[in-house]
Amino acid sequence: MGSRRSTTWGTWLVRGHGGLSRSLTADDRQWLRELPLACDLVLSGRRVRLFHASADSIYTRVHFRHTPEQFDAMFAATELTGNGPTPDVVAYGDIHDTYLEVSGSRTLLNVGSVGNPLDEPTAAYVILEGAPGAEAGPFGVQFVRVPYDIEACLDRLGQT
Repeated sequence: MGSRRSTTWGTWLVRGHGGLSRSLTADDRQWLRELPLACDLVLSGRRVRLFHASADSIYTRVHFRHTPEQFDAMFAATELTGNGPTPDVVAYGDIHDTYLEVSGSRTLLNVGSVGNPLDEPTAAYVILEGAPGAEAGPFGVQFVRVPYDIEACLDRLGQT
């Protein structure tokens, strides 16, 4: 797991995003600030890394149309991700568009967005399926779409 804490990310999250910041307690805010910027795990023998936007920064965006160098950089060990084994799978968010790309033995995917999907008007998230640990086994990536009442959500955010 990356050793750097998410002070910047947590601050960004609790100060922005409409009414969200007003509904968080002091403990909630502290918990968010202490989250790691990257999370590494092993599922069915695959090394998986999760982070917000890129291995470089929470503000560096890597879109679906990217260069081979940008693809490679998503798998790099950086100050944000910490030193660790090179991941086989990288999942991230930030750009709010779902996609999955496989190059060689590496898989890069964007999980989309539950609150502000830009590719279609349904919430999106990903389920990574596999057994915890280094033993090779079945592994899957499932994109899930959930319809929701966008207008009611916007109205509620305006009221908080």
